[in-house]
Amino acid sequence: ERMVSKKFAAILEPKKKTGVIKTIIKTLREGSKTKSMLLDILEAEFPERERTAMLKTLNAQLGFGIKEARIEREQKITLQTERIAKDVFFSIA
Repeated sequence: ERMVSKKFAAILEPKKKTGVIKTIIKTLREGSKTKSMLLDILEAEFPERERTAMLKTLNAQLGFGIKEARIEREQKITLQTERIAKDVFFSIA
């Protein structure tokens, strides 16, 4: 049996998919989005997860644009919110 170098072994292993929260952060860095836009993106990215569960994650992490969001405290980012009519747009400053 032949030994495989660590670098080559890392190439052979399948890449791990990023998590829901990392995907939210990456998407918000690209531009401002509403929760429904984020939910659609998450649904496309994670088809194996339930839509309602991801909505609960969004509500818990982003809050409702009123006070400091959980994602700000835990991930050390600054979240900007902008209300346009009934929609709340989130982005990372």
